[in-house]
Amino acid sequence: MNRSLHKRYIDYREKHVYFGHPDGRQTPVLSPEAFTEADAEYGILRTKGKARTPAEEKRFLVLETLLFFD
Repeated sequence: MNRSLHKRYIDYREKHVYFGHPDGRQTPVLSPEAFTEADAEYGILRTKGKARTPAEEKRFLVLETLLFFD
């Protein structure tokens, strides 16, 4: 895990502890591996911008919420 990704993971963990999951469910903290995969997928979908399909847009919003980027 590179330094930038590690910082995002640490920020994610702090937000998870502070805010919990926004939909009120008890969602476990993502492992570093799961976070890395979700962050990479989020980055790809973010780059697509308005070219995202409706299914990709839905997934993008899920990832955005899961990773506390919204």
